[in-house]
Amino acid sequence: MKKFWWKAALFAGINLLILLFVLVQACRKDDDLFFHYSQTESVLNSLPENQAYDVLIMGSSHGRIFSRSGNHYRVEQMLGKTVANISRSAAGILPEKAYLDYFYSKGNSAKTIVYFIDPFVFSTRSWNERQYFLTDEPFEFGFLPMLFKHGIDPGVTYAYVKSKFGREWRNNHGIIKLDETYALKYIVQESVRNRIQALYPEGYSKATFDFYVPELEKTIRLAQQHQSRIIFIIPSTLLGKTPGQDDLLTLLKQFETRYAIPYYDYSNAIRTPGLFYNHDHLNVRGVGYFTKHYLKPVLEASASSPNNSTNQTH
Repeated sequence: MKKFWWKAALFAGINLLILLFVLVQACRKDDDLFFHYSQTESVLNSLPENQAYDVLIMGSSHGRIFSRSGNHYRVEQMLGKTVANISRSAAGILPEKAYLDYFYSKGNSAKTIVYFIDPFVFSTRSWNERQYFLTDEPFEFGFLPMLFKHGIDPGVTYAYVKSKFGREWRNNHGIIKLDETYALKYIVQESVRNRIQALYPEGYSKATFDFYVPELEKTIRLAQQHQSRIIFIIPSTLLGKTPGQDDLLTLLKQFETRYAIPYYDYSNAIRTPGLFYNHDHLNVRGVGYFTKHYLKPVLEASASSPNNSTNQTH
């Protein structure tokens, strides 16, 4: 029996050393990568250290569009503020919470967090625990504990490490080349239905929505522990009312009372197809329009209400 356990321990030790070697190699390959927000979809590729920002953008791709296609520079100029962006395409509550935790762990700070919150991010594990959001991220040892801490599926972590040795990562390292100047000509209802179906692959369940509410509350407490004010914005799309939107509005009203957090429902604020490049993403002109007419006034209202007690819905 002792011989068996000795062999088992030796086998485990060898595999641990192999794993450690693989992780070190992955880390060494990517430790010099750094791109501007407008160059990459990656959060870790563009995340600095020990920087203080006026605004931190969080959420799904509806937040990321404020950095794509050179938008980041224009948004900062229009706001007259420094901006960081940790939003990711289809990122649900858990991936964004992990990114925020890592943002703070790197010594960064933000006066105000603008969280573009979508109803669909509460609808499925596919946007949360099982969202494979790391394949275009550089490998960082310090980020691994965040994945375990915030409940990310082990399969996602495995894919994260494995992807660093693949051809796609070697070729682009997370760099993007997106042209979001295209202007949609008109609303196509079939496209709207298809998009909603894609965003809700498992349909909508109030029980699933309620499951992720405590996780969003943890995000709020994490931000407040680091003296960041939060503003929730339901982003503008051409999708109309989507599943779970009423539940989200009810939740945000509760957060307003419980945490003094303002929220803004801009889901139908912009209905001009020419300001979108598809049915739920603003194009370059649309981002500029939204920043001027909605985001900037929201931040100005927040600055004049330091206790985050002001609320406005549209």
